[in-house]
Amino acid sequence: MTETIRAFIALDIPANTKAFISKYQKVVKNSFPAARWTRPEGFHFTLKFLGEIETSRIDDVLEAAQGAARAKKFFACFGAAGVFPNALGARVLWLGLDKGADSVRALASGLSSALAPLGFPTESRPFTAHLTLARFRTPCRFDPASLPAHSMPDFEAARVSFYKSDLKSSGAEYTPLAVFDLE
Repeated sequence: MTETIRAFIALDIPANTKAFISKYQKVVKNSFPAARWTRPEGFHFTLKFLGEIETSRIDDVLEAAQGAARAKKFFACFGAAGVFPNALGARVLWLGLDKGADSVRALASGLSSALAPLGFPTESRPFTAHLTLARFRTPCRFDPASLPAHSMPDFEAARVSFYKSDLKSSGAEYTPLAVFDLE
């Protein structure tokens, strides 16, 4: 039997920025008691979800990802909140970017192009740079504009990681298997 892992590639968030996001989560948490909140150690920007991949393919994926991650470091800043798929049936509450979204989009596009020859399909939907704050167990009506404003400082986006994702009853656990520093 072939061994597989569930994997994705993500832009990492610095620890001090995770602390600001966590404080913001605490402000909005009481409004959504039924939501499952992302733990601070799980904060990241997914650049490419790979799904279940054979462990024998990891080296090829890492080689392609390393080439695509030869981008320059950049500064980013969180902006407005949003929901997926829409405000009438929200399943995911997320924070977007006011600054740095184009750079994150370029990283995601580069990864997608580098991984396509390995059989990883490109997304049909446009890429939205987002950090998942919470997931709703059942779809709900939700207007992200109703959330209180936040004030978070810029952060340096400097590292991309290849993660193994283990789904557990307590939530997903992410283990970095490789790290690529941006230039």
